[in-house]
Amino acid sequence: MIIGSLLRYGGTEKHFLQLLEGLKEDFEFSVYHLNPERGKAYELISQYSKVIDLNFKGTFLGLFYSIISAYKSLRKQGPDLIYSTTLIGLILILPYSVIFKVPIISARRSLYSSSIFTWNKIIKKLIFLINNISSKKIIGNSDAVGKLTLTEAFSKKKYLTINNGVDLKKFKKADERGIDKFREEFGITSNDFIIGSVGNYRKVKNHGQIIEAAKIVSRANNAIKFFIIGDGIERNNLERMISQYGLEESVILTGYRSDLTEALSIIDIFVMTSTSEGSPNALIEAFAMKKLVIATNVPSINEIIKHQKNGFLVELYDNDALANQILRIYEDYDNMKMIKEEAFNTVLKDYDIENNLVKFKNSFYEVIG
Repeated sequence: MIIGSLLRYGGTEKHFLQLLEGLKEDFEFSVYHLNPERGKAYELISQYSKVIDLNFKGTFLGLFYSIISAYKSLRKQGPDLIYSTTLIGLILILPYSVIFKVPIISARRSLYSSSIFTWNKIIKKLIFLINNISSKKIIGNSDAVGKLTLTEAFSKKKYLTINNGVDLKKFKKADERGIDKFREEFGITSNDFIIGSVGNYRKVKNHGQIIEAAKIVSRANNAIKFFIIGDGIERNNLERMISQYGLEESVILTGYRSDLTEALSIIDIFVMTSTSEGSPNALIEAFAMKKLVIATNVPSINEIIKHQKNGFLVELYDNDALANQILRIYEDYDNMKMIKEEAFNTVLKDYDIENNLVKFKNSFYEVIG
């Protein structure tokens, strides 16, 4: 079983870890790493699986060398199935798959990055067509991903949606000592009201909207603090915004955290301001911990959140709307128990990890035959 990945630490890598842990009795996994850089996800996944570097560098010559590298390595591995989560990964393993007739399952786990939309239309259609022809199954993680996937030369007969899964046991009870340690590290007092967000510091996560809202909120209430949990290439830009607005005491960039359950435990409102999401794990995890959630009204997110029933939606880039919603919830926080319960029930109904793993297991066996 081979999986292609960029191994940034995000939703796809969490998905990999779930498969590696949850299906280890059924399959032996190897993970193919496309990106020359190694991050936290590489470190975590290496604990469960052999990780093979292809060192794809994004050039035509680099593509050629990575195809040869993948071919040689796959011949040694001799997989029964290839599960690829990237279009580039699919291209790299395709020659081996064709020659040795090893089936491929492709995953579409996002609404595509802006870089893919800048491709030449003919090239994009060609790559999607190759994906469609070469894949035995194509698995998406939300209705929005499915809708987009089926407009881009994919076969309806091959497509299947499997929602992301959350292991509720991991979010049932946080470690009290870990919570105290987090509070002490960041100087959080019992009087502080915490707004939290979890996600890589990337443009698509649109953390700037949270900082803009924080500027408005801080004028009205200085007891409200903002914690943005994650790390990434946008960190310097976010730090500049915080400094420019004088929000150093109100907005904290925590960096990567392994104590996510403890961090989520102290959050009063979870905020997600992404411009695009395939199916946001962080939001579903916040629901699993019965957190009030405010998020942008964009596809996939608005499949999960039903406004004022299990969470709250605001329009993308509407900083005032986000700030005002935070302040309204702050004032009426004690009357929000029904919304928290409905959020948790949403996870039970649609995003339980056991259902997710059974569907993947059945799909893998169906394709292997």
